[in-house]
Amino acid sequence: MPSRLYTFSPQLDRAFQRATLPSRRAAVLAACDAAVACLQSIDPVIKGALDCFRCNTTTPKIIEALKLFIDEKDGTYFSLSEAQDGTNEEALLLFSEARAASALLAAVALQPDQWHEAIYEAAMSTDDPSEIERQVNAALT
Repeated sequence: MPSRLYTFSPQLDRAFQRATLPSRRAAVLAACDAAVACLQSIDPVIKGALDCFRCNTTTPKIIEALKLFIDEKDGTYFSLSEAQDGTNEEALLLFSEARAASALLAAVALQPDQWHEAIYEAAMSTDDPSEIERQVNAALT
C-alpha cells in the first residue's frame, strides 16, 4: 500500500525512500520548519516539539502535549466547519495548526522509516504545498 506521501508526490516519496538517514532527517526538519513558518502564531507546544526534533530528543511529555494540541485544534476545526456548512478563515488556521503539529508528532514519535508521514502532514498544513515540496527535495539531494 502506498504511503500518504506517495499520494501527494510519488517522486518525493521515492526520493525519501532512497535517502540516507541524515538526508531523511534534514528533509523532515525542512518540512516541519516550513510548516511552522506558515503559521500565524507559534504555540509553545509547537516550538517545543520543533526544538526536540532539531536536537534529536523527545519526551513522553512533548508527545502527549502534541496529541492534546492536535485533538483540540481538530475538534474546534470540525465544530466550526460543521456549524457553518463549510470552512472559514478561523477554521482553516486551526486545520493548519493541527497539521503542522501532526507533522511534528510524526517527526518526534515515529521511527525514521515512517518519517514520510511528517512530510505529508507538513505539506497538508498549507494551501500551497509546493514550497514545502521544494525544500524537502533540496534536503534530499
